[in-house]
Amino acid sequence: PPPLTPAQKRTRRILFGLITVCNVLLAAVLAVASACYDKPVPPHTAAIGEVGLTGDVRPVGQMNARLKECLRLGYTSVLVPEGVRGDLPGLRLVPIRNVLEASSLVAYPAE
Repeated sequence: PPPLTPAQKRTRRILFGLITVCNVLLAAVLAVASACYDKPVPPHTAAIGEVGLTGDVRPVGQMNARLKECLRLGYTSVLVPEGVRGDLPGLRLVPIRNVLEASSLVAYPAE
């Protein structure tokens, strides 16, 4: 095969890093899904959580503070691990169990 371009090498390092670390951020997984499906993440959508090696999505520390910051920054929808509760007017929490559910929101956005 032909040699890899610098951009291909960078992408390969990023993907390899995502696969080999213990936990990655849900937002990073959405970015990769967005690139793979060639579709943007829905507008005004944020993602908070970490992804384990099995693809499960787990809560991170300071969840309430992070949700408040999302609202302050103008996000209206936040993907969060299932079971996370929040009561912030103007912020819709979308519970996610695993990477498949999260990436399907990019691949098949609601119309």
